[in-house]
Amino acid sequence: MRAAGRPSRARDAENSFTENRIAFELGQATQQAQAARTVAGHSLDATDCRELLSMLGLSARTPDKHTDEAGNGHMVQR
Repeated sequence: MRAAGRPSRARDAENSFTENRIAFELGQATQQAQAARTVAGHSLDATDCRELLSMLGLSARTPDKHTDEAGNGHMVQR
């Protein structure tokens, strides 16, 4: 019998998956922000920057760190 209040293996796996997904999304957002800064630094003007970012599938908006309802930090677009 399982001890009361102790999470099951399924819940542990779910939490692990969620944590890994958040870590992946944070890493991806950081990498995309760095790429956008690099493009902006090498662009001729705002139009050139916008077009290059569009070609690469990147956004000109910068992600901000935001805390969700559970208190977990994650990146959001503003």
